[in-house]
Amino acid sequence: MALTRKILASAEAIEEVAYQCVKDAKADRIRLFELRFAPALLAQASCLDYPEIIDAVAKGAAKAAIDIAREQSYAKGAAIAIFSEPAAIEVGLICSLRRTSPQPINAAIVKAMLEARSRTLPVPLVGVDLSDNEYAAEPEAFAGFFNVLREAGFGTTVHSGLNTTPKHLWRTIALLKPRRIGHGILALQDPILMEEIRRRDIHLEVSVLSNWITEAVPEVRDHQLPSLLKAGLSVGVNSDDPGLFGSSLSEEYELLQRAFGLCDEDFTAINLNALRNSFLPETTRDKVRQTYFTPLGAEPGRKKP
Repeated sequence: MALTRKILASAEAIEEVAYQCVKDAKADRIRLFELRFAPALLAQASCLDYPEIIDAVAKGAAKAAIDIAREQSYAKGAAIAIFSEPAAIEVGLICSLRRTSPQPINAAIVKAMLEARSRTLPVPLVGVDLSDNEYAAEPEAFAGFFNVLREAGFGTTVHSGLNTTPKHLWRTIALLKPRRIGHGILALQDPILMEEIRRRDIHLEVSVLSNWITEAVPEVRDHQLPSLLKAGLSVGVNSDDPGLFGSSLSEEYELLQRAFGLCDEDFTAINLNALRNSFLPETTRDKVRQTYFTPLGAEPGRKKP
């Protein structure tokens, strides 16, 4: 990760990588895409300030979405009025705070996020994440940031419960009140915690391949995903650093089908969980739901018989 970040030494480089991320997502047939980035790390390589970094990521992502919409419209034989067509991919951005960053840096990123909400970005900044080694900082240090951002309308997600303990998940939930939890697979060790996650309707962002590569689980077949699904929790399947791990989201689906026998109905349920808990605007989520998940002949918003 440190090596690849060295190329992100300018606004133009950051914009280009954001552009390629969105294009890669569309090539993988993703329809709703949340692009997560850590401004503190990008600042180290580029020496840009945080508003400049947010603008570069948003500009690159928006350019990709426009190009994709144009390509889609041309494919339909429409050479004009390309923006009248629904976008082929919906994109939102998530800024990641880091536990190992000095708090003045995290405070400056939060300030830049709030300022970004006061102006119009070409793609929306929709959420905040807390990442990095969970042992590096206590959640109390970030509670104020999360409260401010939540009140400003940002979605909240926290990396927690991967290679720590269920107690870390308890503290994360109590102090940061996240809408989603990145990983969270250790919840299975505590039945009461499982019930609390279910009661609060917290969505788990699960990345099976990443968990195996980083040795959070010894083998893919040992992963907790099937048990989390069986327990009735809201679970989504996610790629995690696909450029580094060499796997797309569709390849992750194929892996889960082989390892656990998941079927089309399972993946549909997983995708609906993710769609319901996306941080993108409700109107965007509804458009995606009606386009891709409404049964033929059914009224939008009504359950299939």
